[in-house]
Amino acid sequence: MIITYIQRHPFSRLLMPFAGGIIGGDAYFFYQRQALSLYTTAETSFWLSPLLPVWICLSGFLLLFAAYFLSRKYRFNYLYGIVVFLCCFALGAGITEGRLHRTDFPFSDKAEVYQAVIQETPETKERSILCRVRIEGKVGADNLWVEKYNHTALLYLSKDSASTTLKQGDRLWVHARLMPPTNNSNPDEFDYVRYFLRKGGSATAYVPEGHWQVVGYETSRTLRQASLDYRRRVIELYQCLGFQGDNLAILSALTVGDKENLSENILETYSIAGASHVLALSGLHIGFLYALLFFLLSRLWKRWGFFKPFGLTIILLLLWAFAFFTGLSSSVVRSVMMCTLVTLSCLQPEKPLSMNTLAATAFLMLLYNPLWLFDVGFQLSFTAVSAIILIQPKLYALFAIKQREAAKKNALKHSELYTLFAIKRREAAKKNALIYIKLYTLFALHRLLRYVWGLLTVSVAAQIGTAPLVIFYFHRFSTHFLLTNLWVIPLVTVILYSAILMLLLTPFPTLQHGFARVVDILLDIQNAGLRQIEHLPVSSVDGLWTDVWEILLFYLSLLFLFRCLKLRTVRSIYTALSCLFLFSAYHTVSICLSLPQRSINFYNVRNCPAVHCLTNSKYSWLACADSLPDTTRLYRTLRPYWSHIHLVPPKMVTTDYSVPGFAFHNHLVFYAGKCICLLHDNRWQGKISSQPLNVDYLYISNGYNGNITELTSLFHIHTVILDSSLPAYRSNSLKKECGQLAIPYISIKDRGALCIRL
Repeated sequence: MIITYIQRHPFSRLLMPFAGGIIGGDAYFFYQRQALSLYTTAETSFWLSPLLPVWICLSGFLLLFAAYFLSRKYRFNYLYGIVVFLCCFALGAGITEGRLHRTDFPFSDKAEVYQAVIQETPETKERSILCRVRIEGKVGADNLWVEKYNHTALLYLSKDSASTTLKQGDRLWVHARLMPPTNNSNPDEFDYVRYFLRKGGSATAYVPEGHWQVVGYETSRTLRQASLDYRRRVIELYQCLGFQGDNLAILSALTVGDKENLSENILETYSIAGASHVLALSGLHIGFLYALLFFLLSRLWKRWGFFKPFGLTIILLLLWAFAFFTGLSSSVVRSVMMCTLVTLSCLQPEKPLSMNTLAATAFLMLLYNPLWLFDVGFQLSFTAVSAIILIQPKLYALFAIKQREAAKKNALKHSELYTLFAIKRREAAKKNALIYIKLYTLFALHRLLRYVWGLLTVSVAAQIGTAPLVIFYFHRFSTHFLLTNLWVIPLVTVILYSAILMLLLTPFPTLQHGFARVVDILLDIQNAGLRQIEHLPVSSVDGLWTDVWEILLFYLSLLFLFRCLKLRTVRSIYTALSCLFLFSAYHTVSICLSLPQRSINFYNVRNCPAVHCLTNSKYSWLACADSLPDTTRLYRTLRPYWSHIHLVPPKMVTTDYSVPGFAFHNHLVFYAGKCICLLHDNRWQGKISSQPLNVDYLYISNGYNGNITELTSLFHIHTVILDSSLPAYRSNSLKKECGQLAIPYISIKDRGALCIRL
């Protein structure tokens, strides 16, 4: 059945090996990065060449050409399909690796002077100004070009009065050492390196004050930069119309995709309520706009059939114009591309939106940019649409079947009502006005119920399809998603259409300001409703954990369950139950293997030195060096890991504390027979001891200004651990001193997080 289904959808046959090739090419590229740091021999040079997938791809097409003639013989008729499969795989691997190799950059061991152009509006951070720049080249001593580049980099400029005035288009000379992106190597932490390279980034650098200067301004504008300028003008118009605070941020996110000003509180509200998808300008909003344009223009080509191609062209032009005003973000471009292909498919008499159309859309989009496959928005969008196509009609038919059964039981009554309403409605209206009103109300209520039922079935189908991915990426499941969608989808539709009308009223300022007040009230109503849903009991389930194999097993089980419901044979039921059993068994084994173990952990989290003492149960202690620690970043970074091992938030210890099995006194941790000294200040300077204390781990963080030699009279040190908060010069000095004293040391910044099993 599955093979027959795939054969009826040819683009699905091409998409699967193509997507597999993309995954393989991505894995091969990052294997190269790791191998290049480990091997430098000539034997590996060929296998690490970026041209290898190209040769594989060319060889595949030569085989395809040969297989075309051989497949005419009966005994070789399968060969053509196999070669097509291999060619699609090689094509996906080749273009993926080629795109990733664009990020290769010749890094230098010392600081150099580079010329860079700011590509987007600088983002203000807590202690720096983040600028996304295009590195144009390296500048020599005589202000002449040494090398020319065309790479993207992230520069963190020291925050001061000069850096806060930078704007998009400024051309800078920066004196910095560009570095490749690195991970902190904490357990289950977000893989920033893969994310950064997949987004086209090549390098990062911190630029201190006085190490940069503005040397010009780039007057030419790319299409994306011009679109960002128009998006900024739209946001400035919103500010002039009186929008501010959360309402301004939400309106900017809904209409032009700017989420920069969204506060943590409003993001948490939308996340718990299960409405985060409305803040990400993507397929939902493009679908609303497409539905409005299709509804208005379809009236014309239903009357004049020749107008249909022109009407569809107008829809496409307006959709791409909307994408331009939203800054041409990747999510909007993907959504408009999908709507473009769906719109073009409307020219055929068959059903325009099918799995084959969806597979063709995904194939063409990935052919343009294969790295979109790893984008969370891309995965959620196509998974949701696939689930709606496959599952929603079955759910919607449940109500329709009951309706038909009720109609059969009451056929005579239904016939009489229809005759009264359709044939003799005028006479009935005159003689029985009340009956006419009841019938009209009944039909209107029936239409409303069909709309609500359709919205519920779409929500359930989309949630079934996307729930595993949402849990995998965000470790949260919103339980009131049906109530949220019933509330937020109609309101977002009204707000989006009202915002478009408000923008169209720009030539009439008085009317525009008055209508802006209406939009502001709608935003207040939407936020108030979501806050009420947020505070409902058990509004979300947090701390969930799944891995990639569980996601694949879930979708495989869902596929066979769908097949079972359609065929209803003993074999299909057996297969579906086997998949469900395999999924349950794997999940159970995964939970057993991920239980916490007794250990001492040191994490690589900037400016938050702490020692985490874990037990064999779900309880633990987090001993902090600072008496007033800022653990927000620590909790945000390690929440996935703690969810993975089913650990409750640890007990934070900042002052003297003692329980059976654990003690914290004067920043000395005693746990499981080990002694750890948290050294972040100069409290031990000038003190002597007749008998040195045996310290297993001396944990040094920023704030200690002394050296290790003066501590040898107080402590008998086994191992020194250097925290990532230490400056580079300070860390190097302590490493050198450890070498002179023959004391082993571990640098958290170089090694990553350290876990010591007990």
